[in-house]
Amino acid sequence: MNYNEVNIVNTETIMKQLDVNALVAKVIDAKGLTEEKFHALNEDYEYHLGDYSGAEDIKNIIKESYDNDEKFLIVSDPKLDNLFASIIVIRSLAKMKARFEIKYINKDEYMLKGNVIAIHDTLQFHNNQKNIHLEVETDLSLSTMAYVIMKEFVRDSYSIALASIANICTNVPLSYANRTLFKRAKEILEDKQYVVFERFMITPEKRNAQLLRSGNAYTTYHLSKMKNLLVNPLMNFLKDNDEKRWNALLSYFFNPNKRDSKLSKLALAITKFKTDDEKEYDESQVIEVTLDEIRIDEIKNLSETFEPYYDGFKRPLFILKNVVVTDRRRFDLAKGLEISFRTKHGLVKATAYNNPVTKLDIKAGDTISIVGTLTINAFSGLPGLSIVNMEKHN
Repeated sequence: MNYNEVNIVNTETIMKQLDVNALVAKVIDAKGLTEEKFHALNEDYEYHLGDYSGAEDIKNIIKESYDNDEKFLIVSDPKLDNLFASIIVIRSLAKMKARFEIKYINKDEYMLKGNVIAIHDTLQFHNNQKNIHLEVETDLSLSTMAYVIMKEFVRDSYSIALASIANICTNVPLSYANRTLFKRAKEILEDKQYVVFERFMITPEKRNAQLLRSGNAYTTYHLSKMKNLLVNPLMNFLKDNDEKRWNALLSYFFNPNKRDSKLSKLALAITKFKTDDEKEYDESQVIEVTLDEIRIDEIKNLSETFEPYYDGFKRPLFILKNVVVTDRRRFDLAKGLEISFRTKHGLVKATAYNNPVTKLDIKAGDTISIVGTLTINAFSGLPGLSIVNMEKHN
């Protein structure tokens, strides 16, 4: 294996200075983060309407129209970010008990009468009779902007989750504002366990693990998982711009706790779409790790500190050198490989699926080296690595 291994020399110092665990300290050292940059990663970003041109104006006109008991018409393009932005708006209007109507798409919304909230390439408000034409200028995703505006009227926790997911499906850079939203959404998803998200985000293996462990399993909501299980299938589902599909998704995500057999079938159909497994890890460098450092609390802390990763700060790769295999098993017609190692704190698992390394002849007692990302095994709940590459030494 030919990787650029980072020379880690300041782990102990960083651990003491920043009060972090070993894995986090190694990543800080490898990425060359200053103390200021590290703390900035975890700062909460406060959203202010005044930071975005036109947002305050749209908020004020919505309030004025609401106070006058005027009806709102929401029109949107059939894109995933627009879908979630639409739901955020209509959920807020519904909670406000405002009168509203939803249209799938109308390219001539400038000709429509009354208060039109248009969600296209930008978020707009039109009222031809009053000669009002407002538009928000922002570098945030549309769903984030919808959340920022509508939270002035209703603080809907589900809207945060929707805005966070939609952030991931756009090309909008993950700024501090978006990272804050993501972290809050993750907490909400774990706390509320919304039915619609559970169908996507928690795999059958994870459900089994939760049952086996009395609900004490650890669920991650990192970017690659959200893209593969939720975002990419939904985008494929909407590719044909089919009105029925748009309306089905609108209904599906409007009520986060609705249980309906038809919607269950819709969820099943969506999750069967083939998605691309994007490489979100950083192949330019690897960080050495020991078996004793691969523990559940260490991995959780790593995830909580640095998620969500993004283009400028991708998921780090770790290398586990010269470790002795305790056990190995193949699964799913040899597409999958699981290797076990025994440590002072219990078992550590390394897994690979649809990866050429699954063809290596590995058995108990072999000495191997592994490059991969740190993870918590979805089925067993044990700490380990998701294998990117592997080498056998004997």
